[in-house]
Amino acid sequence: MVNINTLILLEDFFKSNRVKLNTVIDDFINFKTKNNFDEIISFNKFLYRTAVKFGYNQKKTTWFDEAIKSS
Repeated sequence: MVNINTLILLEDFFKSNRVKLNTVIDDFINFKTKNNFDEIISFNKFLYRTAVKFGYNQKKTTWFDEAIKSS
């Protein structure tokens, strides 16, 4: 299951193609296969860890900035 909040937080990473959802899904499947399903990690956590590797630092999204400026 994918947490919608995580997808929203990573919106800029998906938009800029720094993180591609289909690639992360494939990597997650490979990770689970290599670890024989012994390590328990959710897809949400795996996605977050992947984003951190590519520079995600928990800053607000572009959409958030634009919403604040337009109000």
